[in-house]
Amino acid sequence: MRIEQSIRLLEALNSIDELRDSLASMTKHAPYAWSCLLIKSLDVKYVGNIPLSLTHQLGEFDIKRYHLQHYRPQWYAGQDEHLAAQGVPLNTIIIPIKTLGLDAASIMLGINEDMTNINIIEKISWYWQILSTYIYAAYKRCDSSTTRHIQLTKREKECLNWAAEGKTSWEMSQILKISERTVNFHLANCIEKTESVNRQQAISKCMILGLI
Repeated sequence: MRIEQSIRLLEALNSIDELRDSLASMTKHAPYAWSCLLIKSLDVKYVGNIPLSLTHQLGEFDIKRYHLQHYRPQWYAGQDEHLAAQGVPLNTIIIPIKTLGLDAASIMLGINEDMTNINIIEKISWYWQILSTYIYAAYKRCDSSTTRHIQLTKREKECLNWAAEGKTSWEMSQILKISERTVNFHLANCIEKTESVNRQQAISKCMILGLI
């Protein structure tokens, strides 16, 4: 599947089941043996066609620590004793994803042993590194546990949308015909509701979740 088609598919997904089916469909042929989106926040979640035995095997994988040490795709072919100790299977490509908040996430791809040519590995890594951001965004958008507690008012959404356009609080007050203090009040509510540290992070979270 062309990368543009894959992106359009991911942007149209409406549920975790659809995301799981899409990942399985995209990796049902060689050189893939299995695939999953691995996310760890308060708990660990696997989305994809990863065998149940591997989810137990990967229970020791410290994905948050891994992300502190790696930011590029890595092909594990037995050269890293720390990954071996944490249950990562041989011939696995790990693609770290830039996430929000407390999340740590990676795309993990099991590659058939007879298809581990370095050129193939590099092409696969490039392809999935591009898609990884869209896969994570689809997960956050579709995961009800992420969105159900964030309820923005109409005015809060208006303020966030204008902030996303680069407008200052004063400019928003003129556009919306409210005081600058009221604009800052609504934006502060957005920051609090999304558990963000500033308006830029609140904008990013709400855009990923499809709230604005």
